[in-house]
Amino acid sequence: MRRFLLAIICISGSVAFGQTNARFSQFNVAKGLLNPGAIGVEARISAELIYRTQWTGQEGAPSTVGFIGAYEINSSHAVGISAINDRVGIAKSTGINAGYAYRIYINDEQYFALGASVGVQNVNNDYSRLFLINQNDPAFMQSFNQWRFNAGFGVYYNGPKMYIGYSIPSLMNNIHTGPNNGFKVNRWHHYLATGFYLSNSSGSYIFNPCIQVKFVPNSPLQGDLMLRNIFHGRMAFTVGYRSENALAAGFDIMISNVARIGYNFNYNLGRYSQFMATSHEVYLGMGLPFYYETNRFGKRQYTNKKQSFSNDYKKRARKLNKRR
Repeated sequence: MRRFLLAIICISGSVAFGQTNARFSQFNVAKGLLNPGAIGVEARISAELIYRTQWTGQEGAPSTVGFIGAYEINSSHAVGISAINDRVGIAKSTGINAGYAYRIYINDEQYFALGASVGVQNVNNDYSRLFLINQNDPAFMQSFNQWRFNAGFGVYYNGPKMYIGYSIPSLMNNIHTGPNNGFKVNRWHHYLATGFYLSNSSGSYIFNPCIQVKFVPNSPLQGDLMLRNIFHGRMAFTVGYRSENALAAGFDIMISNVARIGYNFNYNLGRYSQFMATSHEVYLGMGLPFYYETNRFGKRQYTNKKQSFSNDYKKRARKLNKRR
């Protein structure tokens, strides 16, 4: 138990002295949450919510909730608003951001996107919740609560068989140094995520391996490998491994092309598994509509005669309506 409490204190300290960016197991959804370049890739209008709770049953254990709402203005421009709340021990961090993505098309099926976000972040450390041996310890006499400006950027490539994105969600070094000048370090959180779509001849089964890497200076490299198996474009089962020596398993289901629900379970195999054994992650997404055909996750619903992505789907939709 002492080791577990020490881990909580260490993690709370990292939140107190700088922002921590979330890392979800279901990173194949809500991509715009951590990469503004991926805003609006899920649907014309979308709202996605993801909640993660770790170390089930332990008081003060980490929990994270993220939300992103996105609107694709047209095929080249998309905007969105996102929020992430992260709690661990006595520390709480809340970020709210507005983002924009601009797409550069290579052809009907491939594009690069450049994204940027701006917003604010609140860091709140409630030291009054601590149980201290010395209640008059000056280091814990005053709680900390402050709002600060933040910004991020990301790039994203989307194609018929794969996607890849790179982002730094928090460019500002929001580090609590107290009333006096103190140390400041580069704490940028670098994210790299990619996924592939490998289907059989009929398209009824798609193998979708996904990789996520998170790099923070002066910290161990973190990574996730998820093997997603999609059946008939509506149901997917996932198994994977996380670099902190944890196994992952989950599923997601598409409902009528406008809703998707998902769940992921992590089981820690490390030396502290008796305290940090299980984590749970729940996802709920709404898209009007989601950009997938019922039998092929890798294709947009708006298609041209060659069954590839149509850059001017608005114009095509008007023509179809006139014919009717």
